[in-house]
Amino acid sequence: MKLTRNQRWISTLFLGGVIVVMGGLVYRIVAGGIDPYYERWAAQNETLRASITLSSVTDQRVVLMKDEPVTIHRTRLVYRGLMDEWARVDLYLLDMDSEYAYPRRISRDTDEILNLGGHRYRLVSSHRRQIVLTRLK
Repeated sequence: MKLTRNQRWISTLFLGGVIVVMGGLVYRIVAGGIDPYYERWAAQNETLRASITLSSVTDQRVVLMKDEPVTIHRTRLVYRGLMDEWARVDLYLLDMDSEYAYPRRISRDTDEILNLGGHRYRLVSSHRRQIVLTRLK
């Protein structure tokens, strides 16, 4: 079957487009890299992210971020999240067995005093991503 002039032009344009797209993909894979502006921005963002510590311990206040361990004296606390009206905290006793977690459930509604590894705490607030405790003397 013989192609007309219009059909040859369309098929040539399509084949040229496919070749340009494939050449662009090969170039992108071989040359790779990101625009230097974005590389600088990514480096600054990574530096900023590394400098921010989310979980913190002060004299009176302990902020636990979800799945981020915090060591206080010879205990490690890891907040695991909310389940119904309970906040789950894993307690690691570093003197006894640092690999075994003692799971503790803390009620969000009560004002009870918690004893976690020989230290006393009171729950201030609990959210999906963090929990705040005050240390008692």
